[in-house]
Amino acid sequence: MLKVGQEAPDFAADTTTGSRFALRELRGRWVVLYFFPKAFTPGCSLETRRFQHMLPDLRAWNAEVVGISSDEHDRQCDFARSLEIGFALVSDPDGAIARLYEARRPLVSFVRRITYVIDPDGRVAACFHHELAVKRHEQEVREFLEAKLGPAPSPPPA
Repeated sequence: MLKVGQEAPDFAADTTTGSRFALRELRGRWVVLYFFPKAFTPGCSLETRRFQHMLPDLRAWNAEVVGISSDEHDRQCDFARSLEIGFALVSDPDGAIARLYEARRPLVSFVRRITYVIDPDGRVAACFHHELAVKRHEQEVREFLEAKLGPAPSPPPA
């Protein structure tokens, strides 16, 4: 895993939202970058739904969330649609992004369940690794951002 304080490696990739994601374009914002092993599995579905539920708070903190797995792009798109995800998922079937973030499992094509919080300057501010305790990722991200930024501001009235 990358260490807190390290510069987060830049990468660009197509997303399930139909846009191209480049980490460098989010400088000035907080980024929650989470790696999950496989779309449509119970743990990965739960983790992704929890980040979706947290999305309004993340955006109130000027943060964006991006999920990455080794699934093919079409499978990622199906997964995002099935869960009605409002943030980008990225496909990394060759493991290039996972290698940059030291999230690749040795000897198998799956990634480890790791969540990075990247600060507005592009540095790793926090890292969480729990393979089975999937609920802890969202909880620890929330606790970290609340400690850094205070409670999430209320969204403006519609």
